Amino acid sequence: LKLKSDNTQVKLLMEDKIQTKEYSLGIPEGWEGDEIGGRVIKKGTDSKCYIQVKKMATLTGEETLDTYLEQVDAQNTAIAETFDDEEQMNALIAKNPEFAAFKGCKYTVDKGAAMITVGLNAQIRINKIVDKSGKIVHFAENYYFVANKSVYKLDYICEGGTGYDDEFNFRQYISEGFKFNVKK
Repeated sequence: LKLKSDNTQVKLLMEDKIQTKEYSLGIPEGWEGDEIGGRVIKKGTDSKCYIQVKKMATLTGEETLDTYLEQVDAQNTAIAETFDDEEQMNALIAKNPEFAAFKGCKYTVDKGAAMITVGLNAQIRINKIVDKSGKIVHFAENYYFVANKSVYKLDYICEGGTGYDDEFNFRQYISEGFKFNVKK
């Protein structure tokens, strides 16, 4: 049992889960908890394959999850257009040579919706970058939801494709291993 606090909240690492006052993340077999970042990390991936919860924004006035996601979707569309346009991609690589690894890759975003726990509906965005041979070079499955007037994002991320396993069912993991305390 380890206790770690960052600037936002205390994270308690137990044998089988990470617990905060708002949520708990179960630690499946082959994964481990990180008390510093509050992430669940796939073993042997150098912390590049992980599950995390992040508070993204506090809604004010007329803002909703849909208005928040309009910005996310616009950014994803811009990224996809850059990947599809060789000239834009070359300009991006000129600014940051690290993006050369993505030249010739395809970027896609699939959208969906799911109830992740009683009373919490989520909008899903699945971001994939696939190289010419069909290999996943980046994967992010994001579940956006609103609780307590805030937008949260529950992520399954495989940076650089590291640790990606198409048999890992993130939605099933959420139904079994994620709990969120919604204020009444």
